Amino acid sequence: MHAQVTTMETSPARLDDAIRFFREQVLPQLQQMEGFEEFIALSDRQSGKLLGVVLWENEERMRSLEEVLSRTRGGISHPLGGAVVGVENYAVSIFGTSS
Repeated sequence: MHAQVTTMETSPARLDDAIRFFREQVLPQLQQMEGFEEFIALSDRQSGKLLGVVLWENEERMRSLEEVLSRTRGGISHPLGGAVVGVENYAVSIFGTSS
């Protein structure tokens, strides 16, 4: 499993809008992509920072969708008044759930 982490920064006052955008616009698009496993959004209300973590079944699938994901990220800054400030890829070393 592989993860792509997108870091977005917006004003703290717009953070709820950013979260709503991820829930209503980004997540449904991801759910339609082959190889998609999970999506997690982490937010810091004081700074306005939002991390979007997408888990993919493998590195090949993650990389093959990079162009589509880049276009999706490109649309994030305009409706939210924020900006994507980083994108990083990782191998998932441990993935645990509650039992």
